[in-house]
Amino acid sequence: MQFDTDDKGDVICFPLSGWVTAPVMEMALIARLEYFPTPAAMAARAPQAVQLIWTPEQCREFGQLLLKMADHLSQPPRTGAPS
Repeated sequence: MQFDTDDKGDVICFPLSGWVTAPVMEMALIARLEYFPTPAAMAARAPQAVQLIWTPEQCREFGQLLLKMADHLSQPPRTGAPS
């Protein structure tokens, strides 16, 4: 999978400003992810949101990925050539 890019080839991404989750009929999760689409929206504290339905397996898989990435990003940067 590739990331969406703009016409200059830069990856399109937005700062995450918050989230809310809730179970749906004890079968899935609804997640509301809020983000700032522009610097003006950030200054005005006016986020937009996307609401997604997740299966239990998607929750587990994404949760494990987030923990792995958090651990990786928490490590000090390596210096020198790879061994």
